[in-house]
Amino acid sequence: IPVNAPNDHPSVAWLHTPHGSKKLTFETCDQYGLQADAFAAAVFAGSPAPIPLTDTVANMAVLDALAASADGEQWKMVADF
Repeated sequence: IPVNAPNDHPSVAWLHTPHGSKKLTFETCDQYGLQADAFAAAVFAGSPAPIPLTDTVANMAVLDALAASADGEQWKMVADF
């Protein structure tokens, strides 16, 4: 699963650097549940959302650039915003 952790067992990733490799293990979690809980807590507290809307817009720009790159079989740049 490349972008989301399974919610029934720990996740493992490898960090490769010029100095060697390191195995990283992450505890089991329900990342979408944690995200929803953090958002609900912000709403009830009247505080800002845990992730700013600008991050969401930036993520969509990256996804749009990836889709355009795949369609045209060439790299596309993500515009500054």
